[in-house]
Amino acid sequence: MDEVWPDYPDPADPQKLVSPWCQAPVSARQSDQENLRDFIFWLVSMLTAKGVGHVVMWNDQLTRHMQVLDKTFVKALEKAGLKNRLILHWWWYSNDAIDDSTHVALGAKLGLDGWVAPMTCYFNWMRYDYRRPNIERMLAMAHDEGASGAVSYAVHDPGYTDHEALLAGYAWSGMASGAMDEVQARWAECFGSGREAYLAASEALVKVATAYPALGHCYHYTYTYCNKDLPWPRGYPAEALDKLAGMKGVKVAAQLREAAELANQAGAGFAAVAATPGLSETAKAAAKSLYAEAARAAGLATVFAFLVDLRKAKPKPEAAETCAALRAEFVEAMRVVELNKPSYVAPSCLYSLSVLLEFLDQLHGDLKAGKAPRWAKE
Repeated sequence: MDEVWPDYPDPADPQKLVSPWCQAPVSARQSDQENLRDFIFWLVSMLTAKGVGHVVMWNDQLTRHMQVLDKTFVKALEKAGLKNRLILHWWWYSNDAIDDSTHVALGAKLGLDGWVAPMTCYFNWMRYDYRRPNIERMLAMAHDEGASGAVSYAVHDPGYTDHEALLAGYAWSGMASGAMDEVQARWAECFGSGREAYLAASEALVKVATAYPALGHCYHYTYTYCNKDLPWPRGYPAEALDKLAGMKGVKVAAQLREAAELANQAGAGFAAVAATPGLSETAKAAAKSLYAEAARAAGLATVFAFLVDLRKAKPKPEAAETCAALRAEFVEAMRVVELNKPSYVAPSCLYSLSVLLEFLDQLHGDLKAGKAPRWAKE
């Protein structure tokens, strides 16, 4: 029951927005809420009839996008013998607050069991995505409101083992484990003599990910979604540069260069930690993956700082040479990613970076030929 809304499912017509709701005669006579209830009852009945003990269902369609979770719905579940077979899966991924429609108590007061699903690792193919505050908030809510379990919303990446450790600590031992930074400090003991270096590098990488909004506009994946109001395919890095140009009161190039410098510091720290004698394979893999995260952030920030400046004025004669040097630097960042991310993670990370690499080749050609730069890869 996740994300039931109009979307763009047709590769032949990628800007065509299509409704997910059935248009058959019976369904068309009912409201979307009624159709959703009917589908849920059919789905839970079918699965339990096939021997599934409990059906776990995302909360968002029931409480956020539509108002389906109420006494009538639960009474109907109970009448059908399904009330004790359904577990609501409450999720919210913000670090800052939990949405009012995402609380275990909303189901618990109606007698429905609930789990929480904080984010421990996602978007790792695009950026370092810091979510420890989300885990702390969601698990505190889980304990306060009587959740029966917690599950990680994640793709596993060893660079986020600290997030997994935080979730495990709160799930198994409760909030008595301490504030998230206390848990982090204890967990960092797995790095032995590299503990302090790990904590310093981690703090720097978190700052890179959270304190430099300009960097957030630079990631390619953001521009891979269809939108009926935007050209398709969406231009990259042109659209990213437009967003950067629209940042008011921000010295964008300077902010990006500062982010790159801090990311390089974090990367050097993680590289040193990974070389610490006697590390477990888990600790070494974590440090290596974070080294790759830092290298990716530094590479992107450095390239985009150059592009922001280049776009403001007519390119100088030496711009082609500068572009070539930055391309080599960017390839080195990609090499660090390839060598330090696990083999099952590296290809997805390199894909988005390769789009920017191809653009740099195109840009270098334009600059070398004295042509006006084309700001999206053709």
